[in-house]
Amino acid sequence: MSESSYRRRLTADLRNWQENGWVTPEGAAAILQSLPVSRVRGGFSGLIAILGAVLLGLGTLSFVAANWEAIPRPIRLLLLMLALGGAHGLAAHLWTQGRILAAEASMLLAGLVFAASIALIGQSYHLSGEFSDAVLLFAGGCLGAAFLVHSTAMMALGMAGALFWSGLITEATEAPHWPGYWPVLAGLALAVHLDNRIARMAAISGCLGWIALVLYALGQSGDWPAGGVLATGAVTALALWAVGVTVTNHPNAAIGRLGSDLLVPALSAVLLALFALQVVPLAETPDRRLDWLPFACLGALVPVGLAAFALSRTRASRTDLGAVVLLAGGSLALAALSPEDGFMARLAGGALVLLGGVWVAALGHEGRNGFGSRTGLVAFGAEAVYLYTITLGTLLDTAVALFAGGLLFIAVSYALLRFRRRLGAAGATS
Repeated sequence: MSESSYRRRLTADLRNWQENGWVTPEGAAAILQSLPVSRVRGGFSGLIAILGAVLLGLGTLSFVAANWEAIPRPIRLLLLMLALGGAHGLAAHLWTQGRILAAEASMLLAGLVFAASIALIGQSYHLSGEFSDAVLLFAGGCLGAAFLVHSTAMMALGMAGALFWSGLITEATEAPHWPGYWPVLAGLALAVHLDNRIARMAAISGCLGWIALVLYALGQSGDWPAGGVLATGAVTALALWAVGVTVTNHPNAAIGRLGSDLLVPALSAVLLALFALQVVPLAETPDRRLDWLPFACLGALVPVGLAAFALSRTRASRTDLGAVVLLAGGSLALAALSPEDGFMARLAGGALVLLGGVWVAALGHEGRNGFGSRTGLVAFGAEAVYLYTITLGTLLDTAVALFAGGLLFIAVSYALLRFRRRLGAAGATS
């Protein structure tokens, strides 16, 4: 649930609780005042303003670039400075008027002008250097501006630039770009500093993107099999989930909210990696090279250890620890053994996805992350249908397959409904 939706729901609930005499008006006001102040306001009009800023920026840059050679150098520099200063000035004015989303749209325009200024000034004065260095300058400038003016738009641009920079270095060197973790750490720190959901999701997306680049580069440079890369990715995603659980109740509320928002993409990455792992036998022949296994096993100790620590602090349950152990160990075993029988490999991978879906659904019903029970149940149902399609569906005649598929859909729907009701009943009695 988003912060704005939660605020609206809580406001309505408090009104009902006051009518029933459960809370006093003073208590209700204190509860609402304790909520973090959302800095992103403006609704649909603000979103339209952001889209307009992007189109305006791209149109202006295209016009200037098309006529760049005909403009004298001093005029070029002056135009860029005026555009950059004007965008920042407009953002400051809108910010003082309380039009936060419109101000962010103006900052987004300023970021695009800043990117164009780096490229066009370098071209005008024939400055030599690597393209990746210019991207790094852009990313650093945006992250610095985000810190100074508390801009979520500049922070998102900075994280996108940092991820692009790491991608360029990774492609050029064909090796993991370990220095890329500095912008990731800076983005996470900025997310805590800005303390709004969009900033947190931008930082988390940048973190996940950099991890994906590192895993890809490790696979390329170490000649790892695809199954090894995916299993390591599943273990890493489990580690991120465990980190999120560990810091959710951090004394610093902003860090706690970052940990809570980390749970959603981490569990998504776990399910995606497990699903892809079962598809690997369809795309390539089994590869039992185990160069990746020691690295992955060391990585598996992180989520298991953190889940055990969270269990000791009552932030996780024994079920959570067991699920982490089974999913991490199962993914590593499936990738290491690489069954030659694709049918058995898909069934084993499917079992892991089904286990992950049930676990995520249980977490959603217990209210211990924002992922929601529906997504876990959808993942479970989709995996069951997929297993039917690649197993029984390919062995039966078309008519029988369609008939059996319809029965399977109904059975899965009924089973998920019963499972969801049981979870709800268990949550109500606990």
